[in-house]
Amino acid sequence: MTARSETFKTEEGLQKAVDICEIFNIDIVVAIGGDGTARGAKSLSEKNIPVIVIPATIDNDIAATEYALGYDTALNTALQAIDKLRDTASSHERCSVVEVMGRHSGYIALSVGVASGAEVILVPEEEFDFDDDIVLTLIKDRNAGKRHYIVVMAEGVGLASDMAKKIEERTGIESRSTQLGYLQRGGAPSFRDRWISSLMGVRAVQTINEGRYNRMIVHRDGDCGDVDLAEALASAKRPLDESLEMANLITI
Repeated sequence: MTARSETFKTEEGLQKAVDICEIFNIDIVVAIGGDGTARGAKSLSEKNIPVIVIPATIDNDIAATEYALGYDTALNTALQAIDKLRDTASSHERCSVVEVMGRHSGYIALSVGVASGAEVILVPEEEFDFDDDIVLTLIKDRNAGKRHYIVVMAEGVGLASDMAKKIEERTGIESRSTQLGYLQRGGAPSFRDRWISSLMGVRAVQTINEGRYNRMIVHRDGDCGDVDLAEALASAKRPLDESLEMANLITI
C-alpha cells in the first residue's frame, strides 16, 4: 500500500499483500495516509485482514475527519514561503503568483491565502473569471495605492508560471511565479500535528484493544473518535461555502 503502488491495485497485488500478512503473522494493519491509502486498506479488509486507518494528507480532503495529519505543517511551510516572497515584492511593484499543492482540493490555498493576506485566492472547487476576479482585483488594488500583490493558487487550477505570464501581459505589473511543490510535504511537524497524531495513535490502540476493526480514526470537535471505514470513504469533502465567501470578502 506504500508509494502509490500500482501493483497493489490489482487482484494479484492485493493477494500478495494478504499472503505477506499471513506469512508474518500480522494480525491487523494500521494504515496511515490519504484517500488512496484508506481505499487500499478497505480492499485488505474485504480480504479478511483487519485494518485501522489514520488519516494523514496535507490536502485535508478526507470527508469523515475535520483534520488530517500533515495539514498544519504544510500550511506553516507555505505561509513562511509566502511571507518571504511578500518581503521581496514589497520593494518593487510586483505580483507574486504562488502555486501550492492541491490537485483536487483547495484547502491549502484557501487557508494560506487568507492567513497571508493574499489579494487573490484560486481553488479548484470554485470557478473564476480571469478578467473580473484577477485582473480587475489587481488593478483596483494598484489604484488604491498597493505596490505588491500575492496570488495564491492550488495546483489544480493550473500552472503558476502561465498565470504570472497572463497577469503581466494584461496588467503591465511585473509578475513572478513560485511553485512550492514538495517543500510542503517536508519539515519538522508542527505542534498541532504532533498533538493530534498522539491523540489519534492512542485512539487507534484503544479501538484495536476493544476489538473494533475496519475503522478510521477521525478528529471532530476537538476530540478523536472512530467511524466505519466504508462509511468514511462514502462521501467527498470540499471547503465550506462560508469559508470561500469569507476568503472573497477578505481579499477585496
